[in-house]
Amino acid sequence: MTSSSIQLPDGSRLQLSHREDNHVCYKSDKAEAVFTWRGSHVAGNVHVGAESWSLEGCGEKCYLWIKQSGNWQDEVSSSYKGRNSTKPRTPANYSMLRNKGERDTTTMVDIS
Repeated sequence: MTSSSIQLPDGSRLQLSHREDNHVCYKSDKAEAVFTWRGSHVAGNVHVGAESWSLEGCGEKCYLWIKQSGNWQDEVSSSYKGRNSTKPRTPANYSMLRNKGERDTTTMVDIS
């Protein structure tokens, strides 16, 4: 990723906005592309208007573009109710909780 510009499949061209040792950002007035890498592994995101794609590795010299959709049929809307408690909560002891989590080798958590 040493180029001063990139061309997207739709033909639009993005200009270099920012580059560091392990990431780069290209922009235009309608799009943005951000890539990061470690060794030969590259990942990134491209946003053009209301559309987004993720770039993920799928093996040696293999990359997969995944188009993101904002149409999540299985999600339900909810509203934030706020706290009803008049009693203030005591601050969490994050060091203790982190240590407890690092020692726990049996708890399984499903993330969906």
